[in-house]
Amino acid sequence: YLLAMFLGGAYQEILGDLHNLFGDTNAVHVRLEEYGHSVSNVIKGDAIDEVLRYLQYDPEEMVERVRKQAERALQAGRMDLEQLRMFMQHYEKALRGYTYLKGPEE
Repeated sequence: YLLAMFLGGAYQEILGDLHNLFGDTNAVHVRLEEYGHSVSNVIKGDAIDEVLRYLQYDPEEMVERVRKQAERALQAGRMDLEQLRMFMQHYEKALRGYTYLKGPEE
């Protein structure tokens, strides 16, 4: 017999509590089958922009403010157009991303 215990339920909810500003973690429902196991449901955790909205920040306004600052840097010669484009692309993608660490492929 194999016995497995997983930290779930209350522990997971505490991890997902906004006291740490990370929000809900990803979760999966795993079913034990006759010949192994299967994942029956995947529940996505919070994205950064969702947590920001909960805290009364407006991610779209944040993007516009950062864009204006980046455009000023472009005009002052502190970055070129390609750097500005890449910076904004990464910033916007980060706001839509998961609040916890991700692997390089994600």
